[in-house]
Amino acid sequence: MRGISLFVAVAALAAGTMTGCSSDELNSGLVKVEEATLRVLTTRAATEELKKAGVRLDGKLSCTVTQAPDDRKLFNLSCDGTTSEGSKAVVFGQLNTEQSRDADGPARGLNFVGVVGDRVVFQKQNCMGGC
Repeated sequence: MRGISLFVAVAALAAGTMTGCSSDELNSGLVKVEEATLRVLTTRAATEELKKAGVRLDGKLSCTVTQAPDDRKLFNLSCDGTTSEGSKAVVFGQLNTEQSRDADGPARGLNFVGVVGDRVVFQKQNCMGGC
């Protein structure tokens, strides 16, 4: 995965250099790529944790990931969906990308909670997916 991230970053930098983008425009573009990547990973992790908690979804979760305005390493996560029984399913939390870069072990830095209806079905800290 690290190789893909590096490739995306280099490709974005090269594209920005060739089009004459400013460093602020490049940073904004890289943040959008990072947010999109994290959205996919968050959707997978949230879906997996709901499944482990015995929750069956009716369709897919819709997740958003946004960079915190005051901390470039912190991303806010939010997912919404519906269970097969018609209850609202919500997953929310934060990812600290600084903590998640651990080459010697599993990814760390994801803290999130899953709620179905008014019941907390899981609460995870310092993990990513199969926590």
